[in-house]
Amino acid sequence: DLNNEIILLTDLSTVYFMLNRYKESINYALQVLELNKNSADKLQDVICYSSIALSYKKVYDFKAAEKYYLKAIGLTNTIKDKTDRSLQLMTLHMLLGNLYN
Repeated sequence: DLNNEIILLTDLSTVYFMLNRYKESINYALQVLELNKNSADKLQDVICYSSIALSYKKVYDFKAAEKYYLKAIGLTNTIKDKTDRSLQLMTLHMLLGNLYN
């Protein structure tokens, strides 16, 4: 089903990130975003955008990383759970602030 496909693709994105294969990691994260586009809760999208940003940072494409961090930050207001929303917002701002260090 769709949920299992999203979990599998998310796991593949994570594995490729850990293998330093950032293009593949980004590709799988983008596939998750496509599958998740009709979901009401955008926490998964926030996590994917953050993951994509991390991959771009690893290949020194700071402009692309910033773009995806900002996309993630822009979606945090759609996260229903206040604790998740606050945690994601705090983490994303910290990562964005450290982007050029």
